[in-house]
Amino acid sequence: MNELENMFIKVKSDCVKRNAFFVAFIMLIVILPIGFVNEKSARVAFYLCGYISILGILLDYKNIKWIILNNKQFYPFLALSILFFSWSVICTFHEYPKKSQGTLFTPAKRWLLSYIISIFLISNLNKIISDRRVFSKLAFISLFSSFVISSGYGIMQSYNGIDRILLGIDRATLTAYIYSALSLTVISILSRIEKPSCRWPLLIPSWLISVYVIIATGTRSATLIHTLISLSIILSAAWKNKSVLSKTMFLFFLIALFFSVICINKTTIQHQAEMVVKEIFSYSHGNDHTSLGSRFTLWKTGLIAFHEQPFGQTQLHRNRIIKDYLNSVNPNSFALEYIDVHLHNELIQYISIFGIFGAVILLYFYISLIFKFFLKKSMVLIVVTALLYGLTDLLLTSIEYITLFSALFILNNIYR
Repeated sequence: MNELENMFIKVKSDCVKRNAFFVAFIMLIVILPIGFVNEKSARVAFYLCGYISILGILLDYKNIKWIILNNKQFYPFLALSILFFSWSVICTFHEYPKKSQGTLFTPAKRWLLSYIISIFLISNLNKIISDRRVFSKLAFISLFSSFVISSGYGIMQSYNGIDRILLGIDRATLTAYIYSALSLTVISILSRIEKPSCRWPLLIPSWLISVYVIIATGTRSATLIHTLISLSIILSAAWKNKSVLSKTMFLFFLIALFFSVICINKTTIQHQAEMVVKEIFSYSHGNDHTSLGSRFTLWKTGLIAFHEQPFGQTQLHRNRIIKDYLNSVNPNSFALEYIDVHLHNELIQYISIFGIFGAVILLYFYISLIFKFFLKKSMVLIVVTALLYGLTDLLLTSIEYITLFSALFILNNIYR
């Protein structure tokens, strides 16, 4: 009788775990398509996916050690979560307990959920259905539909006269960063389609549309980086043609198409280029009351704060160091408006508050993910864009970015 009861309990538990997997997977594949239209809805789907994944892992408690040890590729997610949480706890009990310390409990929670979702879905992928191609196709559908929806929404916003398109996210820069990662992923996947008759009709329009949308966000770093990376993917795919003549003609055709898109956005690009030159010139003459000028000052003062406290400090203490320095050299500095937000550089922000520990964890995050997935170009592109865009902004503590980045990364891991 006991054996029958144990068997019944096991079957019931397996059934619940199987259902938990399917529900979590469904939540995962809807995060991106709705995330670029309504970020709040994507957040709900993300949390549901995370909590269901926790339930699935707890039901499989006997294999928790195996699940953790066999998914080391996602340790960087966990490392960021631990860094943010431990620093936030220290800040909470440090000086000025009643003042905001810029704690990162929510980003820590989201990275932890990202880690849990990753290990739960990946470890159970082959257990549920032996043919993984089913999940791979669903992952691609999610990625491609996300690109189509976000691109269409972006073009519609641009057509309606919005100066900098936002999609469903409240920041044009953040929109540009995550849309760039998504579109580069899709372009990379489409470039690997074997049949040219299927590849090029999908690849070329996707490429040109992505460049147009990125330019429409008005984000200078994304305009430059996305354009160069996407162009290199297209040229690499075009160069695989066997005939030298066809290669040359096709490359000229692609370049002509590319410059036609650039010409459509000529006014925007010209304005951005002129602003860069003007802002650099102003900063060289002691004026940092510009976007780039304030960034240069923030980077410089962030390094000064790190030099003062190389093992980390609270945000309030760091800001006090920066304010004292600026009050002595430039009391009217525009950077004073932004130090309570962040320093507009991922590495400098981390070393200025987390110290050398932040630098180690951040480098581990990038290097580990790049080398672990080195042979899968689309996944490397996601990490590389985060690295490059992090040179002029802060991404990995953005709760919106974490949600969409992790969904994009996990779906790419599932796709074959």
